[in-house]
Amino acid sequence: MELKDTSGITLRVGERKVKVKRAVLSENSKYFQALFTGQYSDSKKEELDLTKDIGDIKDLRLLLQFIKDDTVEITNVNIKKVLQLSTFFVIDKLIEKCGKFMKDTLNVSNCLGYYFLAKEHTIKKVEAVTSLMLENRMHDLLIYEDEIKQLKAEEVQHLIEKDFLRFCTKDSVRDFVFKWLDNVDVLDQTHLDVVSATVKYFEEMENVRKCPLETDCPKAGKNLEDILKKHTELGEEMREKFQRVLHGLTVEENKSAEAGEGSESPEGENVLAVFTFSNRKYIKRVSTQRTTRNSSRSKQKEVLFDICVYNTNTKCWYKIETCKMDTYYSRINYKGTIRSIVRAFPPHIYCTMNIAGDYVLLQDDEFDPTKLVIYDMKNDKWSSTKLLALIAEYVEPGTKILDRCTVYWNDSTFIILKLYAKCELRQLPIFASGMLFYCFQICPLADGKLRLLEIFRTDLVPCQLGFLANETLGTMVGTSSVSNEMLILDNTLADLDLAYVVDLTPLKDGTAAGRLLDFKCILDSEHDEDETESIFEHLSVEILEREDRFLVFCSTFGEEVQVKFEYLYKSQRLETVANGLKVKLPVDGKEDGFHSRDRSSRCDFKGSNWMIVEMDEYSSSCKKVTVQESSGDIVVEQHTPPPFMNVISISAKHVSKDFFSKWTPVKNFLESPSEKKVGKSKVKRETSSV
Repeated sequence: MELKDTSGITLRVGERKVKVKRAVLSENSKYFQALFTGQYSDSKKEELDLTKDIGDIKDLRLLLQFIKDDTVEITNVNIKKVLQLSTFFVIDKLIEKCGKFMKDTLNVSNCLGYYFLAKEHTIKKVEAVTSLMLENRMHDLLIYEDEIKQLKAEEVQHLIEKDFLRFCTKDSVRDFVFKWLDNVDVLDQTHLDVVSATVKYFEEMENVRKCPLETDCPKAGKNLEDILKKHTELGEEMREKFQRVLHGLTVEENKSAEAGEGSESPEGENVLAVFTFSNRKYIKRVSTQRTTRNSSRSKQKEVLFDICVYNTNTKCWYKIETCKMDTYYSRINYKGTIRSIVRAFPPHIYCTMNIAGDYVLLQDDEFDPTKLVIYDMKNDKWSSTKLLALIAEYVEPGTKILDRCTVYWNDSTFIILKLYAKCELRQLPIFASGMLFYCFQICPLADGKLRLLEIFRTDLVPCQLGFLANETLGTMVGTSSVSNEMLILDNTLADLDLAYVVDLTPLKDGTAAGRLLDFKCILDSEHDEDETESIFEHLSVEILEREDRFLVFCSTFGEEVQVKFEYLYKSQRLETVANGLKVKLPVDGKEDGFHSRDRSSRCDFKGSNWMIVEMDEYSSSCKKVTVQESSGDIVVEQHTPPPFMNVISISAKHVSKDFFSKWTPVKNFLESPSEKKVGKSKVKRETSSV
């Protein structure tokens, strides 16, 4: 049995001394364990001078307090010192607690400092999450955070090499460089090398110049000549080198993108816009730790939701509207109070967003799926209505909505409703109950209301409501701007598969106004009794538009999706594809490829997926994902990250170029109401009792 050394040792910092048992130090610090068991000059000393290593007796007492009872007060003021000491003395448990504190208090303002701390002390988890935040919010730091002016030359060089400037504009980087140089006491060759690397980076990354995120950001305050005059230590040769290199950052950029012009859109005057409805719950600019139970309740009451839009041409985000939770719930006639919502559910809204003209349509997915909450972008008004009220003139009383799906075609917005209704059978003068599909065009009216114009309805499929499963795959719809066709796929999970094709050409040439379009059922297959799987009974089905056909991707529980069916335009036949194209899914569960089972974070547009991907609740990304039909390879195009963490719903639609002139560009994270009240200057210390 190993005997513990119960003798004491005196630790001295300056003139102050503390006596501690050797065994206690050895159990908690690998440094002292190695010292006391090794054959070093200090191993047998009764007094150990730590003045050079610690410097302040308060820091020593902090370490000893943690060693004694496993508690320590970590703040954003002392975190750097605590990490230095815990790393030097190899106190793993304290390093772990410092990492937890950094993750708990991580925000845009401190992520840069935390990143370099974690990198220096090899705290991999913190380094990973701060790296994600820097990748997506570096433009925030360049403009709004003074901390970045304190960076060392090698740290700025590291940020460039890690490609953290990918979403920053040339203007914002130039202003940062000027502020950074102005803050340096003595300029030398290392600073010139960093500036040269920055200029070279922008020369190689031409696409960065097309991201006008910060159109009116605060300027550096001093021009290049003022900064160079301040540094009298520079010789004439070095001064000329700085002027020559910095000229690459001072050349005026093409401002056409900031004006909303950008590159030419393939749709002429139209621009593809990605609309989002998001929750500010997870957004942090400054740390706002909860101090009392009452304060946390007040924050929950103030949960905000934002409607934003992304210009895919200029790569700029805009904020359209902000609403509180009760603005939404009061319009779906939720009977409880906002406090009861917060207690029973997370402060969240579950809905599907679509755009029709100047209206944002939020279809509730939680309490009342038949309800539409409407925001009028033109008149800045909120309203609501029921889908059944809008279609009352077309259906019999007692009709139930089983499923709904909204799609865009040309400049029109269509809603396809799967109904259980009672209606007259075609060619027979009798009424029966069953399932059918209605397609309506959503028509905004001048008085701020909506009208649904019937486009077509399918034949009734007689059945009993009880035979329709409550949990269905959902109705999938695809439209083609090439063939002007609509493809509808549905599986009721009640032994029936349905597929319809609709010719939309009469709508395009204007001959179908006020009358039904013709449709054709291209599949009507009943399952055999001994079959275990329906033709569309998969975990997910995707309809992708191609130049000459629709491809139908299906997946089950595997790590890939595969083309199971195809529809050649105008063929009116849905064909089974043997050994169809396979697309590999991400294996780590991040779901950031072509396929994602969470439809709230993505939308389809002309064969591509637009996705907002939340990463570890610290940052999010915006990407366009396309599948190459020949190889099945996934092509990911990164876009400007959104100004929020998590998205509730997303929708893509063409809009006119001048649409974006109405809205305010979003140049940084959308702040939570509690952060606005506290303010960055008032958050002086973060305390974690661990």
